[in-house]
Amino acid sequence: MNFSKEYYPGHPLYQNKTVGGEDYYAVNHEIDIELPGRPSGAKTDISFDYALCNTWVGENEDEYTTNYTSLVQAQDDGNWHTYRFDWHTGDVDEQARVEFYFDDVLTETSYTNIPTNSGRFWIAAWFPNEWAGVPDFDISVFEVDYVKITPFNESGDRFVTGLADPYIADISEYPLTNAVEGLNPPANLNVTVVNEKEITVTWDMVEGAEAYDVDQNGVITSDVTSPYVITNLDNGTYAFKVRAKNTDSTSSWSVVRTATISINSENLLTNPNFEDDLFGWPNGVNASIEQVGENNAAKITSTELTGVLKQVVTGLQPNTTYTLTGDIVKCDTNVYGYLGVTDFGGNPIEHGGNIAKQIAPFTFRTGAANTAATIYLSVYKNQNGSVYFDNILLTGERGTEDELGIPVLSAIPDGNQVTLSWTAVEGATGYDIDRDGVTFSNVTSPYLISDLMEGTYSFKVRAKNNTATGNWSGVQTITLRSSDTNLVQNPNFDFGLNGWVDSINATVIEVNGNNAVKIVSTDVTGLLRQVVTGLQPNTTYRLNGDIVQCDANVYGYLGVSDYGGSTIEYGGNVPKTIDSITFTTGVNNTTATIYLSVYKNQGGEVFFDNISLIPVS
Repeated sequence: MNFSKEYYPGHPLYQNKTVGGEDYYAVNHEIDIELPGRPSGAKTDISFDYALCNTWVGENEDEYTTNYTSLVQAQDDGNWHTYRFDWHTGDVDEQARVEFYFDDVLTETSYTNIPTNSGRFWIAAWFPNEWAGVPDFDISVFEVDYVKITPFNESGDRFVTGLADPYIADISEYPLTNAVEGLNPPANLNVTVVNEKEITVTWDMVEGAEAYDVDQNGVITSDVTSPYVITNLDNGTYAFKVRAKNTDSTSSWSVVRTATISINSENLLTNPNFEDDLFGWPNGVNASIEQVGENNAAKITSTELTGVLKQVVTGLQPNTTYTLTGDIVKCDTNVYGYLGVTDFGGNPIEHGGNIAKQIAPFTFRTGAANTAATIYLSVYKNQNGSVYFDNILLTGERGTEDELGIPVLSAIPDGNQVTLSWTAVEGATGYDIDRDGVTFSNVTSPYLISDLMEGTYSFKVRAKNNTATGNWSGVQTITLRSSDTNLVQNPNFDFGLNGWVDSINATVIEVNGNNAVKIVSTDVTGLLRQVVTGLQPNTTYRLNGDIVQCDANVYGYLGVSDYGGSTIEYGGNVPKTIDSITFTTGVNNTTATIYLSVYKNQGGEVFFDNISLIPVS
């Protein structure tokens, strides 16, 4: 089983964790049973007495697990053998793992690097990279008696569409005939919100089926057909699965699909049908409007750059589920386009394909302090063609005019003081800060609290205006110790680049009354480093910093390396506080390298300030 995809700088799923020195990040969700195997990592003693039982989530050394499995009997004995793996992505009562069976005997279990993405199932004879030996078998036929796939339908499953490989059949082209007795579960289950009271469920017909059952939130309705329409629904999230049946057997359940009915069923996007050109979609690369049939559509073209179009949707509710869908109305041959969402408080999500179709509705849930999300349309680079999008629909609960959003709070300690800063809330005229139950009213960001004693302090902030007071933000807890002085030299760039080394395309300028470092992306990666000395071995540190300004679609990163572990970095392409980096020094490490970077060929610049490094344990 394999799902593989490459992400390049500028894409929301890109990570600075490159493969083989190439400037891309590879997501590779894969499970293998490989024969012949070997008893250890050394590529010797290769035989059919061993198998390699592998699990992958990427292509870097720390993103796959290889088990060198000793088998009860040699697999080249001329007899039929049964191979099986049970793939558990995880659930409330199910630990994520992959169990490998040989001739129905559980022989190996992997608990690390467990894939979650759906992918292609492969059976093949291959001879890679010389280690599998010489292809000199006496018999040149690879015989397969049957294949059976049974879904577990666990909450960790992630169904991914649009596997971009022109040499592989689309999932809809797979035969539905049974290699063993019984019915296949229905494929291509789609759940569509028609309006604020109605949902339509559709699926592919199953060969041999006489009827179908639909499970809606645990309640089964029997003997239904596709399409299946449910009306008079209340607000809430609904989960559906379907199974086929005839007089002799009943299939396993299909995958689960969900949809959300909300009070506000109107489209939350501006200009979703592109009737007003690109109004409301200000961030575009290789994007234009073209008529397809009788309607306008967004044409996004792949060149040596990824084509993209974005819209930031504001006024959303925290901790709320939203539904996103749209249409690919036209696309060039073998060119894939995607509809996605990011910057909502969770991992980016995208779905798409390379044929004209409706992108099945999918959901995302805003974070506890998130009131906005970025909707994007993309066509990855170097596909040399175009995809046309229309009818982009985002539904869910919009905040009322009297409601105020929740600020995102950060707290940076420095010696005996803490600086609080937070994101601005639209419509707010003032803010309150709570420190351990004591409220300080009408304060502004940043807010400095000084002369603090050693101890632990908790802070939260809320917005207000003349008619409303918003909810409190998430709590930021800071523990001050005598060692909590910022370990970064010249963290605010008040002394130019003093203390910082290896400067590439980096200069200090004033932004909003304060110094910041400007790092520019040209044909080389912009970079700035500082080696921090005097650290303690086996000690955890927290690294924070601010992106105070950046050009459109230009990503900047704050990171740490050379501390005794893998490089870690976080960043983005909007002004924000980066406060999620913690690392633990190695057993013999007393230094670390802090760096700021803006990867090459983005054609813009990012401004950084307030870099902080403090111990947390």
